[in-house]
Amino acid sequence: QARFLFRFLVHVGDAESEILEENYSSQFCLVPNQTPEIELEMEELHRSEFCRNLSASECDKEILRLCYRLEAYGLHFFKASDGDGSNSELSLGIGIGGVSVYADGQRINTFPWIMIRKSHCSGSCFFLELYSTTGKPTEVGFKMDKRNRKQLWRLFVDFHTF
Repeated sequence: QARFLFRFLVHVGDAESEILEENYSSQFCLVPNQTPEIELEMEELHRSEFCRNLSASECDKEILRLCYRLEAYGLHFFKASDGDGSNSELSLGIGIGGVSVYADGQRINTFPWIMIRKSHCSGSCFFLELYSTTGKPTEVGFKMDKRNRKQLWRLFVDFHTF
């Protein structure tokens, strides 16, 4: 809700502007399947004390602050299934912090870059080789289709070598 408000502010400007017409939010399509109720809510939020005196650059900063707090900000997601044969639906998110594993929209595991030794593909699986305290590397595998596996591996190499 807030991200649409900031987007709206960038387009419209400060709520104290004298040039705003009635139902001014209907001029902008900011939300998929936008309804008059959503437009009214946007106008109320726009006129609230929260939005007073924000410039376009301040709106941009607020958007970045809001996005930065989101758990999945900056992650690239790929569909996968568990490599142990259980065929549970997973999503692998790869980003600046490492590789995260999601099941049903909830993060269930994270592998930071410092823990990842290398990766490789074999057959229909994508493998992560992890450092362990015992000295013997641990391997974690995920089943993926060929296209996703190839894209994930390329992105993995870009992030891991950077």
